[in-house]
Amino acid sequence: MLDGILKYLTYGNHFCGIEYTTNNGKDLFIASVLKKSKNQLEEDGFFKESSIADLANAVPKQQHIYLVINTEKVLAKTVESEQQDYLKLVFKAFPNIDIDNFYYEVLSQGKTHYVALCRKGYVDELLSKFSDQKLNVVDFSLGHSITGVLNDFMTHLTVYSSNSRIEYGDNAIKRIDRHKPKAERYKINGLKVSNDHLLSFTAAIEGVLQNKVTKTNFNSKKERLIDEFKQVRFFNQFIKFAGFFILVLLLVNFFFFN
Repeated sequence: MLDGILKYLTYGNHFCGIEYTTNNGKDLFIASVLKKSKNQLEEDGFFKESSIADLANAVPKQQHIYLVINTEKVLAKTVESEQQDYLKLVFKAFPNIDIDNFYYEVLSQGKTHYVALCRKGYVDELLSKFSDQKLNVVDFSLGHSITGVLNDFMTHLTVYSSNSRIEYGDNAIKRIDRHKPKAERYKINGLKVSNDHLLSFTAAIEGVLQNKVTKTNFNSKKERLIDEFKQVRFFNQFIKFAGFFILVLLLVNFFFFN
């Protein structure tokens, strides 16, 4: 119970997933906001913005964000292997790569492994731009790695994201490939979502469930993002409680002397 209270005080009951992608060469930020109420999830908002500045005006203040980076800067390959060493899988997908300069994420589905990676400089610069606009990113994912979160909820055999097709079967992802999207709507765990919002919706779901299904080399980066958000959250909560406490003291003082 105490753990639940602490999580509520830290994160509240709203969870926001944002996909950063491009459409016809232009930036596009696709957001999904879910609200947790009495152990049920509700749709609280779906929207799209063309810049981080516009996004800052649309996202509620102090809202934490789960970011999906899904641009052409993210490289993705599928590897068939019995290997379970994630670093070896990365090198199998991208031989001779200088791993120190890249963030990677691996989603394993049996013997099929989906490997995504992106230059650290690109990701860090993007996170800095979010921070400059007071947008609190607490975690990020690369490409379509995050879609493994939906394995237990997906009843559709084929779904489309903003730029790819994903095939499911036997509670696992069978295939992910670049494909012209189809305008469709899906019902996932009782909630309705369009194909454009699939990745941001999944990011919000992962935020609620906290069930990371991928392996990455940026856990320490995630921990720093969470710590930074907690500091901001604590400061704002402290200011609110301090203001309320002072107001109560003033009221008590007023009634006492009158």
